[in-house]
Amino acid sequence: MGRGKWVWRLLLLLGAFPFLFALGYCVVSSSLDGGGPLMHMTLWDYLLFYSFLYWPTYVIGAVLIVVAAVKLKKKHREV
Repeated sequence: MGRGKWVWRLLLLLGAFPFLFALGYCVVSSSLDGGGPLMHMTLWDYLLFYSFLYWPTYVIGAVLIVVAAVKLKKKHREV
């Protein structure tokens, strides 16, 4: 019971990591932005650029979340 659930919960957290990292990175980057009046970027600008460059990490994270959620739901029904 414990081992199987533990693995799927870990995969669920790993799947959420790209989304949480992107949000944290963009919050920190926008708050530390000192590019001057012409170069100032908002949180949404950073998030857009980050998402454009690293969209494959979102796909991998979403797949991990879906697989882990399905397996956890299946395990929950068996118990």
